[in-house]
Order: sequence, then C-alpha cells, then structure tokens
Amino acid sequence: MARRVGGVPGPRTRDELAVSGEAFRVMDGCRVGGDTVMETHFSMTCRINDDGSHVVTVTGEVDVDTVLAFRDFLFALGGDVELDCGGLTFIDSGGLGTLVMYWRELDAAGGHLRLTDVSDDCWKVLEATGLTHLLDASRV
Repeated sequence: MARRVGGVPGPRTRDELAVSGEAFRVMDGCRVGGDTVMETHFSMTCRINDDGSHVVTVTGEVDVDTVLAFRDFLFALGGDVELDCGGLTFIDSGGLGTLVMYWRELDAAGGHLRLTDVSDDCWKVLEATGLTHLLDASRV
C-alpha cells in the first residue's frame, strides 16, 4: 500500500514507482475539525520514462505548508529526475533547501536533477541564490 501524503496516495519506494509506472499526485490543505480552512494550491505528478528516468511536474506553491510533501515525494525517486516547474508559482527557502539536499543525494548516487520551464518569478529566486547552474535550471 502506498504511503498517503495529504490524503492522496503517493509513492513509498523507488521500486513501487518502477513497478507501477503510474502518475502519483500529492495535494495538501489545512483542516481544522474536519473543515478545510485553507486550501493550498499544490500538486505533484510523476511519470516514469522508458529509460527509467522520472519527470515530475509540480504545480502551485512550495512553502511552509507544502514543503514536507514536496520533500517526501522527491526523496522517493532516484536516478535521473527532471522537475518540470512550468506550474510552480512560488518557492520559499525551505523548498530551495529541499532541492539542494535532493541534488546532493542524487549526485552522490550518480543521478542527475534538472529543473525545466522555470517561471520568471522562480528564476529570479534561483538566480539570486546562485542555484541556476547547480540545479541545471532552464527557463520557460
């Protein structure tokens, strides 16, 4: 059984991803007493290519409310990972730190992380922090 993140099934292990070959989705929201008081706009999906590489599409905001789901989702993947940021509208320092930690893990294991379709706003943050080259980022 896949681990649940934000109430939606998510990947638990790399083997589970490789076997299923399906897309996974993570969505988050803040619930108090069963009522949603704040819904975050955040989702991630993963497609596994024939060569075993992963294409992860992230949509919405990676911030204090979503960074743990973002981290858990990414760290379940290994090898070569393309992070399609076309729908990413915001990323905070926690999200940037997660990307750097994830890059280190992939790099140590011989994998590669590449960010594609980075929006102008997110590009400015990556550029200001000097991460465009490290994360092999490309713009929209």
